Amino acid sequence: MGKKYLHEVITNAEDRTYYSVGFPNDSNDFALRNKYVKDCTGIQDITTFDRSGRTTVTVFEDFFDFLSALVWFGLETPRLASVVLNTTNNRKKAVNYLSQFAQINCFFALNKSGMECLRLFQERDGLNVKDCSDIYEGCNDFNEFLMKKRPS
Repeated sequence: MGKKYLHEVITNAEDRTYYSVGFPNDSNDFALRNKYVKDCTGIQDITTFDRSGRTTVTVFEDFFDFLSALVWFGLETPRLASVVLNTTNNRKKAVNYLSQFAQINCFFALNKSGMECLRLFQERDGLNVKDCSDIYEGCNDFNEFLMKKRPS
């Protein structure tokens, strides 16, 4: 399934070549991850998967959690509209899109950054968000949960 969403991105900096997993964002750039770095090419942005006629949207902090949720629920593509923030720093970029939905299901990491983003969506942005982290209770995020639950 990863082949559908992920790309190998090769970047160069200071005479070194870096290989990363790239996840496309809405600015036609990539959120990048490898063993050493979380970065992006070009513009840091959210990634949206629109599903017309839906009143519920799912929101993920990063693409590993988004992909983990697809695997966990046995899906090739999301059934609901979905947003991948690619970093909690992109919260404000998601507000306009999210405001069109009656219910916003958030799957954020159980750390300071994830919980602060959830709180800001509720209190500052006035969005009707639901914390769905109970699915991966005892783990930091959806990806960690899936790694622990899958047989080796």
